[in-house]
Amino acid sequence: MNCRGSRSRGRGDRRPKRNDGWEEAGGYMNAKRQKLKDQFDQDIPRQLQKEDSGGSKIFAGVAIYVNGYTKPSSDELKRLMMLHGGTYETYLYRTRVTHVIATNLPDSKVKEIRGLKVVTTKTGMDY
Repeated sequence: MNCRGSRSRGRGDRRPKRNDGWEEAGGYMNAKRQKLKDQFDQDIPRQLQKEDSGGSKIFAGVAIYVNGYTKPSSDELKRLMMLHGGTYETYLYRTRVTHVIATNLPDSKVKEIRGLKVVTTKTGMDY
């Protein structure tokens, strides 16, 4: 008998697959990404109405990912993307993100985002 109890958790033990829909079409993360995209899309009309403007399309085709602390905040950058036709990505997807917004980046992150455009908030915005 195992000293931890009667059940062993060795390499041979596998959990039975659940049939709850999470395994289909990429599982949990795909469902989470889709939910965040849907929320962003639903917030756009509310933001436009709140700002009392038609909004421009200056950021059409631009998808940003905000890395770490920035000034303006990631919430403000998200709002600006909503108002001006862009997309805000919560996670770094190389296939979706066109620009990374960051104040400073560690070497490991620089290697991870190689090939993407990096914009600091100092160069991207005038105060």
